[in-house]
Amino acid sequence: MTINDLRGVLKGRVLLPGDDGFDQAATAWNLTVRQPVAAVVEAADADDVAALVRYARRSGLTVTAQPSGHGASGDVEGLILLRTGLLNPVARRGSA
Repeated sequence: MTINDLRGVLKGRVLLPGDDGFDQAATAWNLTVRQPVAAVVEAADADDVAALVRYARRSGLTVTAQPSGHGASGDVEGLILLRTGLLNPVARRGSA
């Protein structure tokens, strides 16, 4: 399985470099911090998170969670950036 194959497994979005929306999804809250990640996954639910972690473990990749872009260090080159903002029911109600 490749990162691209996750698109068929996860309910949330999987964005790879070059995809529409990738640059925005990989951008930290602090715009001076670059985040050169291998992919951005926007998990729709806990099953997405579990499937991503299983994939990363089998593939020898690292996942770093960042709900909204706060706390970015820029030390994420080649990692999979997991966005968990959709898992927060309060945030979902506020964005509707």
